[in-house]
Amino acid sequence: MVAGTADLTLCTLPATMKATLRGALLPRLRASGPLGTLLARQCAAYAQDQGMAELGRAYPGLPDDLVNFHWDPLACAVALGWPGAVTDEVRLRPVLDGQGGADGGALRFEPDRSGRATRILTDLDGMGFAETWIAAVEAAQTRR
Repeated sequence: MVAGTADLTLCTLPATMKATLRGALLPRLRASGPLGTLLARQCAAYAQDQGMAELGRAYPGLPDDLVNFHWDPLACAVALGWPGAVTDEVRLRPVLDGQGGADGGALRFEPDRSGRATRILTDLDGMGFAETWIAAVEAAQTRR
């Protein structure tokens, strides 16, 4: 690693959409303790407000009882080396499209042989992630 740089991992949208919280897991989450109860209540409210179950039923690749996507917990798990993540290394360079204006432009990455080596999340074990996440919530509430 070059001084002043950090390892970069990109979690692609198609892969991260496999990290879901399903309605079937809410009873287990509620039973896990006060943190799980709060998370279940907040996730269920969010799902209702955002029409997540309807979204899940509208697209065959999503669960019919979709409650939420675990974007942030998955990013943390991948950064920590969770073994259910499938990654590949690609050399990329950043490109800023549409500089200026109200939106400030959009940053994207494109392949470039002289670009920076970047780890890309290409796939994951969605069910394994759900189990890992809920087990972590359960463990966080265990008194020692």
